[in-house]
Amino acid sequence: MTENIIHEIPVLFPYEPYPTQLAYMGKVIKALQNSENALLESPTGTGKTLCLLCATLAWRQQYKRLIELQNSLGDSQEIQKLQKIVGKTKTHKLPRIIFAARTHSQLTQTISELKKTEYHHEIKMGVLGSREQLCINNVVKNFKKNIYIQNKICRNLQKNHKCIYLENLDYFRKKSGISDKIMDIEDLVSFGVKNQVCPFYLSREMQKEADILFIPFQYLISPTTRKTLKIELEESIIIFDEAHNLEQICSDAASFEYTSQHSKKCLNEIDYAIKFLKFYQGNGHGIDKSLLDKLNEDRNERKDFSFNSEKSNSKNGDHNEVSENSLPTEEDLLILKTVISKIEQKIQHLSTQKELTQNGEFLYNLFAQVNITFQSVNVIRRTIHDALNLIAIQEQLEAAGKSSMYKPKYITGNDLQIFQDFLKILFSEDDEIEADENKKYPESISDYVVHLQFGELANKKRIVQNDRDNSNARFQNKEQTEVFTLNFYCFSPGVVMQQIVKKKPRTIVLTSGTLSPLESFEIEFKIPFQIQLEGEHVIDISQQAWIGALKFGPSGTNLNSSFKNRSNESYQNELGMSICRLVKIVPSGVLVFFPSFSVMNMCIKSWQKSSVWNTIVSSKKAFIEPTDNSTLSDVMDSYTLQNRNSKTGAIFFAVTRGKVSEGLDFADNNGRAVIITGVPFPSVQDPKVKNKKIFLDRRNYQQGNHGALLSGDEWFCQQASRAVNQAVGRIFRHKNDYGAIILCDERFCEMNNQRQLSKWFQIENIQENVKKKPRKRGQINLVLKELSSKIPDKWEEFSNLLMNAHKAQKTKDEELKFGLWKQISEIIKNRINIQNEQELLNKFSSFVPQKFRNLFN
Repeated sequence: MTENIIHEIPVLFPYEPYPTQLAYMGKVIKALQNSENALLESPTGTGKTLCLLCATLAWRQQYKRLIELQNSLGDSQEIQKLQKIVGKTKTHKLPRIIFAARTHSQLTQTISELKKTEYHHEIKMGVLGSREQLCINNVVKNFKKNIYIQNKICRNLQKNHKCIYLENLDYFRKKSGISDKIMDIEDLVSFGVKNQVCPFYLSREMQKEADILFIPFQYLISPTTRKTLKIELEESIIIFDEAHNLEQICSDAASFEYTSQHSKKCLNEIDYAIKFLKFYQGNGHGIDKSLLDKLNEDRNERKDFSFNSEKSNSKNGDHNEVSENSLPTEEDLLILKTVISKIEQKIQHLSTQKELTQNGEFLYNLFAQVNITFQSVNVIRRTIHDALNLIAIQEQLEAAGKSSMYKPKYITGNDLQIFQDFLKILFSEDDEIEADENKKYPESISDYVVHLQFGELANKKRIVQNDRDNSNARFQNKEQTEVFTLNFYCFSPGVVMQQIVKKKPRTIVLTSGTLSPLESFEIEFKIPFQIQLEGEHVIDISQQAWIGALKFGPSGTNLNSSFKNRSNESYQNELGMSICRLVKIVPSGVLVFFPSFSVMNMCIKSWQKSSVWNTIVSSKKAFIEPTDNSTLSDVMDSYTLQNRNSKTGAIFFAVTRGKVSEGLDFADNNGRAVIITGVPFPSVQDPKVKNKKIFLDRRNYQQGNHGALLSGDEWFCQQASRAVNQAVGRIFRHKNDYGAIILCDERFCEMNNQRQLSKWFQIENIQENVKKKPRKRGQINLVLKELSSKIPDKWEEFSNLLMNAHKAQKTKDEELKFGLWKQISEIIKNRINIQNEQELLNKFSSFVPQKFRNLFN
């Protein structure tokens, strides 16, 4: 453990920090001292997370000392000294650290890093996860495919004191020392099983006292979740780790998609809720009182609702009292059904156009036509809640063998929940709707776009003979059904971030290995980042990385994976032959990234029809990223094993923005080279992409900021460069790692595209072959020669022999020339493991004299 004084704050670090780590910690501390926001890029493999934890906890430790001295009326000089180094202080309350990451696996890695620090002995931590991840009660776990039902069953077990794990929570709540344990999600589950205590609610107890709280992004950016979990943000230190996708995540959190299929399934689920209600009421079958109590636990009051706006609009929202033990009425559910039907009808009336784009006000006006407004929406929310409860009760009765009413498998409540979430986004719970009885739109309405698409769906009409048994179902001819997809796009992540800023946190830190270009974050999030950093890598780029871009392949054909060119067979073959050459020279593992799954599959299919694929797999065993993430772990294990046990290694074909490019490490022999096969621009055919570009350009025009705002094209290019930056970072994972970055697309030779890349491998680091534009046929060989420098034991001897052989060509000494080429051939055959003449001829065809080629047999 080393002590480092950074901006007068003593920071304990597990190792001797590198200069780039000291610079990073300095920026973190400066942001905390000044109560400012920070945007910090530090390449993957630089120990970013450990630096972040140590710097933040070190500063907080000094803040704690300051509060203790102030409370005890300690030495005034010491207090003044601490006030100076701690910086701005607004309260005597110690700031809490809220550490957010995209996935629980990333949080698990972060908690593992926390255990390495000296500070973990003196802090209390908490980590929050879902009931699906943490519940150990088998009764609840049986419904893991339906989270809503799972939540309802859990709460009912609580109410009736039928969960032994929850009953034991009181003992652990009072037991000292529980909050001092450093536990991730898996540790919590293991602790719960061992001690017969509920990990889900134990985690919520621990978070109340936590000095540092670890949560997924969604828990932090959702106002509803923050409110439910009672996560206070005022004066807190909020850290978004791996924040390179945060813009997209925030925009998606405030957007939704709703289709005609959702609408139809909602109606089916309402019909079933009505059927269930009538069955048990009409046939005299009583519903268990405990279930009835659960159904009504949140039903305090119900507002009048009518499609006649005069009846439903009132200053205070006239309320009818609901009996404590009453069920929702059939009328309530029929009103809900009518609302959803009318929304679908109004959307279908617009289907004369196949595609329609409108501003955000359009959707609010459409909903107002069926009397869903800020003032009346809670009525519908309440009824949806009741319908979902009825379905949940039937699920419980059926699971317990107490139901005599059949429930089809397609009745899950999932689509009603989608409609409920739809309303929560449209009429955001973060808005103070009571403050303005005339409110029609949210303040951020200008940041939204509505997009409607219409089409026909061919369906087979099924005639079911028996409601309980579909085995006798028969089908009529296909019929055409008009379908729609409604998208409510939020094109400003600042809408979500502003909700967090309003809670007045002390500091917001956004950090990742790939944030470049940084300029857009202030624009998109609408908040200032006073502290910024584009960090250097811990590796020596000149000695441990080879970085180059290829304009041409072996035969001189341009390498360009643009939409117009990528399906060209000559391009696909040229790319394949380039990869063939590269995998022959690179030892161990090679990663190859494509812009999308469709492009990857198209290229592989093309190569399999020719000799290209066989040539590749003869050099390295091939692995392909699966579209099903559940099988990725097995594929990764096999790939790692191949690189460990094989001299030739393996090749992994993957896609940018996929699981492989986003969160997996390929350290050491698992990644000696990464090949980027194209510039991964978003699909211009995607309505979301198309409308985002139009939105940004229109905003620029309206505000007339002349470059101060992001244009559509600038945003479009940034999406591609960030995807490349993220993929490239897979192979440099520690200070001793090394590898090659090969950008196989001529567009990477353009200055504008190079400037978008992370600073540590921008143009000054890209090899000279890009700038000097060597002759086409020699370019791939120059690349191979450069790559040979990564074979440390033979490169010096190999390069000297090659230089002498070329000099000897000017002489008539055939014996000398033969001897030199013979030594070169022996190095290649022994070191690079190439065995057949054709491959050697392909590799050295541009400079091996014809009469010496037989040496390479």
